[in-house]
Amino acid sequence: MALFGAPLTNPDDADRALRAAVEMMSRLEEFNKGLDEPLQIGIGLNTASVIAGNVGTDQRMDYTVIGDGVNIAARLEKLSKKYETKIILSENTYNQLSEKFEAVSHGDVSIEGRKAPVKVYGIPQSSISAFVNS
Repeated sequence: MALFGAPLTNPDDADRALRAAVEMMSRLEEFNKGLDEPLQIGIGLNTASVIAGNVGTDQRMDYTVIGDGVNIAARLEKLSKKYETKIILSENTYNQLSEKFEAVSHGDVSIEGRKAPVKVYGIPQSSISAFVNS
């Protein structure tokens, strides 16, 4: 899990998160060259208010985030297996991007644990490759 916007927010947090996701996919592609069984990952990006801070006990304390926004991002990551894209964005994240890439709308999607569907977008491999090679 990666977090952008805590403890301080930046106006380009969504852009930075997407650039990090694209870079991860690019590095994975390089890593997988020559492997008999390439590794595959999916990335879910969601922009939302969450609670950030230290959670735990005296024996083990971690800085983390909790909240519905985190749960949505995790569910989006799982959805990446369903679509032909490895990066899935919520509408909240998509609307904050300064550059829209060539995102593909997957429409309103039901997400486990939520009554209301979430509008999602995918970043196709061709857009990832074009971004990396630019």
